[in-house]
Amino acid sequence: MGISRKTKIYLAGHRGFLGTAIYDCLKENDFENVITFTRKELDLSNTIDTLHKLSESEPEIILNAAGMTGGVIFNQKNPASLALQNLLLQNSIFFSATKIPSISRVIYFGSSCMYPRSQNTPMNEELLFRGQLEPTSFAYAMAKLSGVSVGEAINKELNNCSVTSIIPSGVYGPGDNFDLKSSHVVAALIKKFSIAKDENIPEVTLFGDGSPVRQFLFIKDLAKFIVYCLDNFQSSKGIFNVGNEKGVSIAELAQLIKNEVNYKGEVLWDTSKPNGAPYKVLDTGKCLNLGWSPSTSFPEGLRETVSFFSSLK
Repeated sequence: MGISRKTKIYLAGHRGFLGTAIYDCLKENDFENVITFTRKELDLSNTIDTLHKLSESEPEIILNAAGMTGGVIFNQKNPASLALQNLLLQNSIFFSATKIPSISRVIYFGSSCMYPRSQNTPMNEELLFRGQLEPTSFAYAMAKLSGVSVGEAINKELNNCSVTSIIPSGVYGPGDNFDLKSSHVVAALIKKFSIAKDENIPEVTLFGDGSPVRQFLFIKDLAKFIVYCLDNFQSSKGIFNVGNEKGVSIAELAQLIKNEVNYKGEVLWDTSKPNGAPYKVLDTGKCLNLGWSPSTSFPEGLRETVSFFSSLK
């Protein structure tokens, strides 16, 4: 059974990549009471201010799309900032959720980098906390794992508030971050190939050797899953992997984007740069059992994302 369209929902991070998509999807599905605050109105890293602000607004649901994230190089250069910022934001929200009687559910977003790096088959939710993490994203992954741990602790201790932890595969789509210093792989490749095409550069050099396998999820599909969780409120407590069923190597991904951008040059690989985790594909069986699967094919999502990037020029 779902919640009423009049339910008060606080969406943290509503101006970010994920938050914008969720906000649009909530409005498209006629949710009437979506509460948002700008950073000037509420500093989520301040626990006391967050508690006061949410006590005044009395939301029933919190969707925590706030946080700091980035690609492999950004993770290597900013481990402390990533860990501290995400810990502060998520702990502030969890603390408020345990103190404010109106709040009955928090939806928290983890990351596929929380899984052990040594796996070579699709990873289910039971594998969390059971192996060595990828070193290039260790600090960020530990911070996000802390959030999952707190969420599960709340589910065990409290009767009036529960947490859904969503672990998406690599999210991409319109509105993504295309800054090469901090972007994730899909956005970074779209920008690199687009620049090379526009400037007639004969070759594009990419990090690593192209062998790592990744799984992707279109941003609008992830937003739709949030609405699905709200519409299936009682059965959506706990931890859920969300993603497309198949993985794709970085080399295959590069070829797909190269073709979509219509770049005719050569692709080279710089093996002195890190690959990141060798395999990150999630087992989405639990999500499928809930009755949901993504509706956007990977080629379709790439096409829309490339079109969006082209519109920015």
